[in-house]
Amino acid sequence: MAVKVFLYFTDLHDTRMAPACRSESYYEDVHNKLREIVKLANKSKVEAVLFGGDLSHKKAGITMYELRELAEIFSEFKSPVVGVLGSHDVSGYQEESRLYRAAGVLEAAGLVSWVNEKGCKKFGKITISGKSHSKDYEVPESYGHGVEREDDEILIWLSHGMLQQSGDAPWDHTKLKALSGTSADILLNGHDHARQWSDTVKSKRDKCLVVCPGSVGRTAIDDEHTPSVVLIGINEDEMTWKHKLVELKSAKPHNEVFEKAVEKHSRSSDDEIEAFVTALKEEGEDMQGEDIRSAVKRASKGKSKESVDSVMGRLGF
Repeated sequence: MAVKVFLYFTDLHDTRMAPACRSESYYEDVHNKLREIVKLANKSKVEAVLFGGDLSHKKAGITMYELRELAEIFSEFKSPVVGVLGSHDVSGYQEESRLYRAAGVLEAAGLVSWVNEKGCKKFGKITISGKSHSKDYEVPESYGHGVEREDDEILIWLSHGMLQQSGDAPWDHTKLKALSGTSADILLNGHDHARQWSDTVKSKRDKCLVVCPGSVGRTAIDDEHTPSVVLIGINEDEMTWKHKLVELKSAKPHNEVFEKAVEKHSRSSDDEIEAFVTALKEEGEDMQGEDIRSAVKRASKGKSKESVDSVMGRLGF
């Protein structure tokens, strides 16, 4: 049997209003990268395009112009697009709220199918499943633990969480070692913009390939990775797979797309960042709510601009 190929990308963060720190070419830059992804997927004749969440940068208020252009580009994919809902695709952590956002419009147009624990997509022996972003996401179940599947089934799990290969972080996160025992054979993670790595962990079957390619959009000053996609080739009969990280040629160098004035600022210390994250949590606001600006304004009092920019960029705001 021929090898089935899949392409994965994540965190597009499409918006005409450039995020803080980014140059005014952001919208054009994102669309150039998305069009390159379309061409690569079509040229590779992939079985499906997989998406890790966060289509648009704004949780609400996407314009008809933005939505139309996004839909036009997605319509150029010759293979089905299967994704998992990210933190910017819903509001209030409610999956139903996607219906009023870009995620729901593209779904209604037949341009994207969203999967979760209760719904999956199958391509022969290969199953695509995952978990939508939720308030208490950083638990093993969000990364494919406890999922029932057939012995001859290959499970690709899409996640949208703060998965850390090593080190620590001042925000809620999951360590790579916590994935040990997952039911997934391949785990593709989004949400953590700056990461670009692959590794393996012990799985329920044998080993699980874990890949975190980082954000295509790059919204934070410390997103220094090169925007990339992942190509995965799977041999169903032999139950084997290989992957390749492909850097996008249309992605501009970091120093060309982030404002130089912001780059001159020193990086925030972990203590400053942790203090700001703690202040946000103490506000008790729903971080998916539409009043996020007021919550940030209150929590950022007395905090350096560098700390605020770093945290908000990491959270995807």
